[in-house]
Amino acid sequence: MNALSQIVLSGYRGLVSSLVIVIGLATLPIAQVIGAEPSPALSKVFSAQPAGEYMLDRTHASVVWRVAHMGLSRYTARFDKMDGKLDFRPGSAASSSVEFTIETASVNTGIVPFNRQLMDAEWFDGTKQPTIRFRSTGMEAVGGNRYRLSGGLTMRGITKPVVWDVTFNGGLYNTFMQANAIGFSAKTTLKRSDWGMTKLIPLVGDEVEVEVEVEFLNRPTTG
Repeated sequence: MNALSQIVLSGYRGLVSSLVIVIGLATLPIAQVIGAEPSPALSKVFSAQPAGEYMLDRTHASVVWRVAHMGLSRYTARFDKMDGKLDFRPGSAASSSVEFTIETASVNTGIVPFNRQLMDAEWFDGTKQPTIRFRSTGMEAVGGNRYRLSGGLTMRGITKPVVWDVTFNGGLYNTFMQANAIGFSAKTTLKRSDWGMTKLIPLVGDEVEVEVEVEFLNRPTTG
């Protein structure tokens, strides 16, 4: 075997060895690969989660809204920037409270000129009212992992009562974030005219469906 053949064969053997290692790693649990301890199993029990102040995990939060358009479709858009905190009392849902803030200008229809149009005074009035805010006033269990969350929604400078149907999705200790994590899904239906947003009704519907997906984090204190 000449020198060139030996070099080619050596490279081929190295490639095969690398593939064997990669394939072997792929069969291992990810926690083993990165050297982390596996997370505890997801708990669906509301009362089993640690109490305390939880902050919104903004990378795992979304607010989506839908409105009827000329009876032809349910036009869908979202907001991209939000923040919030949860005072979590697992022993009593009624004692828990939440605050949630949305940046009005983060409305996202997928069309930049339309986003700007929705900042006009006839729509979200984003220049004068840069935030949309919700503050809870009460929470009650309605069975299983479902709850009813009441509070005031402030939009366009007007505060009106809103009731959310909330599902508690569960909690765990998130080893990547080094924090206790809990998640919720919530939905409600609003009448935009209640907040003075009446333009193009009824061509564009008055009722707006809102769906929220959120995760909150509580980092245990050490000391």
